[in-house]
Amino acid sequence: MPNRVLRWMVMTLIVCGAIPMALAAEHGGTTVSTKPSSSAKPPTTPSLSAKGTISGLDLQANDLKLTRAGDGQALTLMLDPKITTVWEGGKPMTLAQLKVGEKISVRYTSKAGKPVAKAIEIEAPAGTPAGAGQ
Repeated sequence: MPNRVLRWMVMTLIVCGAIPMALAAEHGGTTVSTKPSSSAKPPTTPSLSAKGTISGLDLQANDLKLTRAGDGQALTLMLDPKITTVWEGGKPMTLAQLKVGEKISVRYTSKAGKPVAKAIEIEAPAGTPAGAGQ
C-alpha cells in the first residue's frame, strides 16, 4: 500500500512538472506572464515641429492654419485648450492672444492622423526684443 501511494505521488509530481515545460515549448521556449512589466511604458508619439506664419485661426473650431516657412506649404493643426500651450519670450500666453499674421514655431503630435499642437512659441518680429509691447 505505501508503495502505491508513493508511486502515485511521484507520478503526480512528474506530470505537474511536465505541464509547464510543455507549455513553454509551445511558446518558443519562453514563459508567458500575465503580469504587466514594471519597465513597460506606453508608446509615445514622436513630437514634430514646424515654423511659419499663422494664416488662419478659428478658436471655436479649435484649429490653426499655418503657412510653413521655407516651402510655403499649408498645415492645419488642431488646438486642444487642455494641452496646447502658448509662449512669447518665455512668458505664458493664451490661445486667444494668437493673431493671424504672427510668426510662430509649433511642436505637435499626430492624434488619429491629425496634427495636434502641443506648444506654440510666438516669434518676436525682427528687431523687436522678445516680449516687447506687453
